[in-house]
Formats: sequence, C-alpha cells, structure tokens
Amino acid sequence: MVSRQSKKQMQEFLVEALRDGGYNAEPKSREVVSGITTNLIAVENGGVVLIDKYYPGKSMNNLYDIFKRENIAYVFLKDGETFFKNAWEKNFFKKSQRLSLKHYDKDDLHKMILFRPEEKLIRNSREQVQYYQPASSRLQEGLRTFQFKNVRLDYSHISSNERFKPDNKNSEKLFIWTNEEFSNGNLCLDKGYLE
Repeated sequence: MVSRQSKKQMQEFLVEALRDGGYNAEPKSREVVSGITTNLIAVENGGVVLIDKYYPGKSMNNLYDIFKRENIAYVFLKDGETFFKNAWEKNFFKKSQRLSLKHYDKDDLHKMILFRPEEKLIRNSREQVQYYQPASSRLQEGLRTFQFKNVRLDYSHISSNERFKPDNKNSEKLFIWTNEEFSNGNLCLDKGYLE
C-alpha cells in the first residue's frame, strides 16, 4: 500500500515542476468517482490526475471517461509494489524452463512489468505511460515516461496432441517497456502529457 508521505511527495514535486514551467498549478483532492478521493493538480488548460492508489472494479474506467475529452495527464506513483511492478521474479522460471517466455532474453525479462488494470487502461488508450519516480539510493526523483509493447506468450513446448493446449497470444498483464524518458525539471502540460 502506498504511504501518505509518498503521495504527498508526488503531488508536491509535480506542483512545483508545473509552477516552474509557468503554470498556476493548484493541488486538489475530490471524489470524482463514487467512494474514491482522487488527488489532482489543476492548471489553466487542463490538469493532472495522480494515480497513487488502486481503483477497484470499473472505477478507473469511470474516472477516465469523465476526463476523456479534456487535456488531462495521468501520472502513476512508481513504487514497484502497487504500480510498475517488475515481473522478473515471478516469471523467470517461464524462460529458464523454456516455457511461455522462452523467446525473451534476460534484459527483456528485467523490463517486463506486471500491469494492474489501471496501467493497462492508460497504456491501451495512449502511446505512453507516465510515472512519478520517488528518490531512492539508485534513482533520482523525477517524471519517467515509458512506451510499452506487448509480451507474446509462446506455448510451442506443449504438444498439439494435448487436450488443453493454450493458444499463443499476447499476455493480458505482462508488458515490456521499450523507450524511456526522464525529467526532473520544469514541466508543461501538452496534449494529455507532462513534458
């Protein structure tokens, strides 16, 4: 579960970066979808929705539909536990045992992310997914923007004579990031992204 301090740091960082970019950025919290308080940043030409918690059921779809026609950026809190969860540990055996991920190399596995439904919704409706990266011993605080591609599951190790052979298909939950950009300076809102 994401700490209150992490949520506050995320909001403060983005508000300051937008203000440094020339915006009159105002942090807000409101119940946009029933029963869930959403943290937002309002700016003159749109805003930023901070995805810093789970949105159960269809609540993320409802949130997205409400803001669909506005200049809104969606930024996830990249904590590695709630969002941007690395799939390496849970899926390495599928490569090492020549199972469904046998065609991916070690570097690919390290870039595989196990998406939550909230991340999948944004990825499927936009070209890029943006994350607030908290400062850590290895990483600098900032905004990270990723492009993701599908992970193709290959079940060729299962004989076609077997009764329950799955189809080779794209994974519903696993994605690989391909391109990544980092920013820790001034930000502006342009066409639904922070830049």
